[in-house]
Amino acid sequence: MKRLLVIADDFTGALDTGVQFAKEGIPAKVTDDRNSDLAELFSQAQVVVVDTESRHLSPEAARREVAQVIQRVSAAKVDIIYKKTDSALRGNVGAELSALLERYPDETLAFAPAFPSMNRLTRDGVQYIDGVPVSESPFGQDPVDPVRASYIPEILRSTAPELPCCRAAEHPQGNYPGVEIYDAADQQDLRRITEALFRNKTPKLLAGCAGLASCLGPFLEALPQKKPLLPQVKQLVVLCGSVNRITREQVEYAQQKGFLRIDLLPCQFLQPDFFRTPAGERLLDTIAHACRGKAPVMICTMDPKEDGAGLRLAEKLGISTAGRVQLIRDCLGEAAAFLRKQQPELAFAITGGDTLVGVMRALGGKELEPLLEVGTGTVLAKLHSQDGSAATIVTKSGGFGEREIFVSLVSQLVL
Repeated sequence: MKRLLVIADDFTGALDTGVQFAKEGIPAKVTDDRNSDLAELFSQAQVVVVDTESRHLSPEAARREVAQVIQRVSAAKVDIIYKKTDSALRGNVGAELSALLERYPDETLAFAPAFPSMNRLTRDGVQYIDGVPVSESPFGQDPVDPVRASYIPEILRSTAPELPCCRAAEHPQGNYPGVEIYDAADQQDLRRITEALFRNKTPKLLAGCAGLASCLGPFLEALPQKKPLLPQVKQLVVLCGSVNRITREQVEYAQQKGFLRIDLLPCQFLQPDFFRTPAGERLLDTIAHACRGKAPVMICTMDPKEDGAGLRLAEKLGISTAGRVQLIRDCLGEAAAFLRKQQPELAFAITGGDTLVGVMRALGGKELEPLLEVGTGTVLAKLHSQDGSAATIVTKSGGFGEREIFVSLVSQLVL
């Protein structure tokens, strides 16, 4: 039985990868505690996923976060390290891959970033989103982490200029002490890549998104386990901290289908401790009342008018991009904690890894247990808290999912 450590740079991505194993009956645990006892977690699960929450950090800080996790690998007797990357290659991909190679300088790091089920493909070393080079896709205009290039070696070297990397197709067979980048046009390509990598020995270093991860299960020599069943909940509340265009379309579609949409204004979510003010307390009471009704509720921080009011106010107040992300995260987390205290049976659908971090911390979360996929890139999990309680949550990246995803979640989960 082989132990797999996954290191992710955001929480929804961590869960999206962990669930690839859990849905096949391979136990997985997800934590955002970089100082967690890996040996203890591996006593509970064969796959452990650590979220370094490093996507929005500087390249050097992101490298340090990944290195900190790798330092504890030996004590946990890890067989394979999998660096989970964003399928749109946002964040500090090169810097974080370089942290693995600094620890294992003689190893080849096989990198296959395609996610065919989301139509995110790699051809000739270029990453495509829905048939468009990633820098020309909506991710090229991402307000937090815009992707400025599409050729993967260029993306990697933007945060790690000295990183040795090449396309696997251009490198002769043999050991390459650096990153080998693999093209993949469909899931069958990823399966072939995986089979080739494991043919003669177990690779120490791998990297990619949930696409490649979904191929690894048969090679972990896992003991057979029962697959989890789909739970039923009384009410599902959507917490939307993403500003991605895809999420906006999902929210607007759900609103058309009868969801009650509550928009937090920039003057509210950019005010520290807003929910502790009299106006904030009144708003929380209003939201809690709405959650007792029949209509599903969405709480959103995106600008409903798309006029940039939030960004202008943040600039006026001297709030950086990272600061804005943190304020939104904390605001939605505090709302979740209040609602769960009022109605412990509530389940939450959470968009965006930052929002998930806010909710987990506000609920006293210790770790997450991914269970099932309930949509493309959408994960159902149990959030285990320090007090022994557990909450049902559904998470998805802001850039993932069909337009109907929130409507579909209600039809699948709500009694």
